[in-house]
Formats: sequence, structure tokens, C-alpha cells
Amino acid sequence: MATGSRSRTGCLTCRLRKRKCDERRPICHTCHSSELTCYGYSAPLPNWYTSKANWEEAKRSDEAKVIQALAETRYKIRRKGSLKKVDVNRLTIPADTADVNDRHAYHSSPSHLELAAEKASTISALSSRAVSTPNTWQLSPDTIWWDSAISNLAPDTQSSPGQDSRLLAMFLEVIHPITHGFYQLCSSRDRSWLLNRLISDQALYSAALSVSACFEHSLTETPKVDEIGVCPKVRSLQSMALYQLQNRIEAFTNERNLSLQEFICMGIQLLDVVLNLINLEIFSMLQGHWEIHHQAARTLLSHLETRSISKDGHRIGPRTSAIELVLSKIPSTDDRRRSMEFCLANFIWVDVLATATFGLASYLPSAFDYLLLLQSGQIKPENVMGCQGWIMTIIVEIARFEQWKTLQDVQKRSFCATAELTRRGNNFAERLQSGIERLEIEGGQAKASTASCLKEDVRLVSLLWAYAAQVFLQVTMLGIRQTQSHMDQSLIHTFLQKLEELPARLVIRVCWPYTIVGCMSSCDYHWRFRQIVTRTMQQSQPPGMTWKGLMVMEECWRLQQRHGSSKVGWREAMQSLGARILLI
Repeated sequence: MATGSRSRTGCLTCRLRKRKCDERRPICHTCHSSELTCYGYSAPLPNWYTSKANWEEAKRSDEAKVIQALAETRYKIRRKGSLKKVDVNRLTIPADTADVNDRHAYHSSPSHLELAAEKASTISALSSRAVSTPNTWQLSPDTIWWDSAISNLAPDTQSSPGQDSRLLAMFLEVIHPITHGFYQLCSSRDRSWLLNRLISDQALYSAALSVSACFEHSLTETPKVDEIGVCPKVRSLQSMALYQLQNRIEAFTNERNLSLQEFICMGIQLLDVVLNLINLEIFSMLQGHWEIHHQAARTLLSHLETRSISKDGHRIGPRTSAIELVLSKIPSTDDRRRSMEFCLANFIWVDVLATATFGLASYLPSAFDYLLLLQSGQIKPENVMGCQGWIMTIIVEIARFEQWKTLQDVQKRSFCATAELTRRGNNFAERLQSGIERLEIEGGQAKASTASCLKEDVRLVSLLWAYAAQVFLQVTMLGIRQTQSHMDQSLIHTFLQKLEELPARLVIRVCWPYTIVGCMSSCDYHWRFRQIVTRTMQQSQPPGMTWKGLMVMEECWRLQQRHGSSKVGWREAMQSLGARILLI
């Protein structure tokens, strides 16, 4: 500028990035070349900008930071030229893997790794009430499980020359912060780790892009409860991921000269792909085929434990976890350890939710016991999902306790077994109450200090999980037939108060507690549980899978009203809906 003054006529995106705008219309060249949404011309200004009081507030907003980070990431991607390593357009997929809905199976192998799983039963038609009644999530005109405000961050598809590059950037800057909000990428090294992890593995890369493509397509759809965001691009990417994974599994099972560390690391890389396939199923479907992938993940980890042989040919001891042993020997500064910890934390998250929701009896036993990893603090679930490890440990123990109790009931419980039942139940209750009191004290201390926002978020989320674990314990101790009449409604009242005080941006992290407690609540609280999802969406925050939780609740309440106040819980509600929903 000849006068040295800053132009005020450039597009909003360039002004936020402090870049020179050529002011070409309808889309400036700067935004077009960077594959960014160009705000400021034909399109109306986004709500997050017009709602700010002044320019300084807009520059400091989270949305502005996301745009800047997105541009930085795309610049790094182009500089590295790493995408050439995973050019999915050059991969060919056999015709028999084209339809992923009909071909959700893992390649069978004559080796010891048996990852084949039976196809899950399809979702039966939802009850007429669930379809005809205008539910909370059907009232949002823009989207369902994400947030309508986030659509402002989606780049213009017509102006993006590199589709895969755009989907990858969307995964890094939009999808990951939503799904793993507690796993913050604070430095350029953090972001490079995540980027390199994705682009160095073709199957993982395809799986990640399928989630981005699903998210992007969902922004243009009307609200629906199944096949959200599913389109040919999503199916193609998912088919690629499955095909590539099948080849990797076959090669892995035929390897004979791997060291213990190489064997475990290669197996965890396969696990990472499987978990990302789960992501697409739970995000795009009411139920989906997540259980096929979950069972495959359990089988894979069991195989890693049972087949782990040390370099000198001696079998690992029966009480020693091979995965834990390898993990402890990799330096903390090594990116391989970071990737392993991240992957295992994601698996534990899914497995705890699945076994607690449906019962351990639903799954085959696995040789991999992650309880020690949780108890020792080697895996910290709070860094992934926000719930502290000690709570997850107790939930796992209660799920195992439920299985033991069921076995005792079948064998006609003796007096000694009844005493043991009471003793163990009291132990869980005392540990949970002690932990809740500790979290409450920490909350009081946080108000008087400068505790970090992230630490306080972990405390708030953990508190709700702890209260939900108390409800889960009561259901386990009493059994579903007695729980409704004996359930401590004061506990549910306290939980609901804490939930209503929770910032709307954190509701996405408490789907399981929200659903479990809501299903066991009295009818006096039903309208307040409904209001949680409504409030979250009114504040333009992503509700995550809580809309599925509300659907389970509504069916549970309907069945309770029909059959009386007993014999109905979240499992019976899902059975009535014909869908085993992962409350993640």
C-alpha cells in the first residue's frame, strides 16, 4: 500500500491471517490456493464474526485461531509433499470390496490370528414413536451430531483443487479437536506427530479421510438418524482402508522373524486402523458395524499377548503383559511410544464403554488385560476422553463384578457368596464416594487458584462419570428388576444438577453417564434430561452422540410406562430399538 495503511476491503479470511488479499471475486486467489473458505464477498459473514463486539475480539476468537491453524497445516502439508506417499487415487479396489455395508468382514487367514467376525445383525426398523415424534436432534435445520456453527469452518468444495489434502486438513483441524478435545496439540511437534502418523500408513490415512468425507457430506444433509453423511466418497475410502488392512493382516500373520518389540508395534499399528474404522461406524450410523471391528480389536490384542515370544525364543511369563513390557522399554521421547499410548487409550475407552453397557458376557474373553495399565497410570484416559483413570478402573471392575454375580446367581448363590457380594459392593461404593469428595475439594481449590482450564474440564467430566459409576453399581448390586424402586433418586438429582452446571461444550464428553443415569431416573426428571441436548445445540456446541443417548432414554421411559417401573433399563431399551448403540 502506498500510504502504508492496512486495507479494510480485503476478505475476512485474509485479514484474520494478516495476509495480502488480491480482492478477486467471488473468491480471492490467496484463499483459493490455500484451500480455505473465503469470507467477505458473495457469502454472508459467519455468525461467529458478526456476533463479536469489535475487530479485536474477532481476532482473538477460537474460530479465527482455527482458520489460522488450518492455513498453517495446509502450508506444511504442501511443503513436505508427503501426500505423494499415500495417493489413494492410484489404488485399485477389487469389485468384491466395493460395498462396505455388505463386506464388513476381516480377511480370514490360516495363521493363528483369527480376526474373522460374524456380520452383526442389521438394525431393525425403529419404533413408530421414535420415527414420528419430533425429537430434539430433528429440530436443528443444519446438522445432527456436529454443530451447525462448525459448518463455517468447512472449506468450499468447489474451490478446493486437492480434495484429499482438504479432507486431511479437515481431520487435523476440525475432526480431531472434536473427537479428542482433551488430547491437545499445543506445539508444532505435536501437530507433526499427528500428521506423520496419518500419512505414513495408507490404511489409517484412508480411514481418517473417510471420517472427514462423512463429516463434510453431513453438513449438506437434512437431519436423520442413520447413514449420516454416507456418500460414494465415504464408501470408496472405507473400502480402501478395509482392503489395505486385509493385506496388512495377511502379511503380519506370515511374519516369522520379528523381534518382540517389532511384533507388538506392528500389531498396534493394525489396531490403530481398526479403531478408526470404528469411528466412522459410530459417527455415521445409529448402530453400524462397530462391534465387528471392536471384536477384531480384542482378538488382535489377545493374539499379541498369547503369541509374544522374546528375542531369545522364550515365552513371556503368564503374569506379564507383553504389550506393557514393550511400552515400558520404548523411551518416552519416541513417537512410537506416543502413538502406542494414544491407540491403547482409544481402545480402552471403547472397550470399557462396550463391556459396561452390554455386559462382559457379550464378548469373548481376551488375553490382554489393560487394568494394570490403568492402575499404574501408564495409560491416562483423561488425556483422551476427560475421565480420570481411577474411575475407568472402577467401572471395569464393576463390569467384571457383574459377570461374577451373574454366575453366582445361576449357581444359586450361597451365604458366603452373598457376604462377598456385599463386601465387594461396599468397597466400590467407598472408593467412588472418596473419589467424588476429592474431586469436590479440588473444585473448591480451583476457584481460589489459577488452575488451568483443561484441568478443570477434566475434573468436571470426571465428577459426572463418578456419579454415573455409582448408579451403575446400584444397578449391578440390585439387578434391573429391583433397581427402579430402590434407586437412590437423590443421587440422580445431584448428578442432574452437576450436568446442568456443566459447560455446554463438555456435554459431548459425557454421553455414557448421561444415558445410564437418565434411563434410571424417575419421570420427574425426564424433561430436564431432554433439555440438556436442547441447551447444547442452542449454544451452538456439538452434542456428539448424546442425541443417541436421548433416543435410548426415550425408549426406556416409554417401556417403563408400558410395563411399570421395573424390568427396564438401557439394555432393554436398546433391544427394543433393535440397535446396540455405543454411548461414546
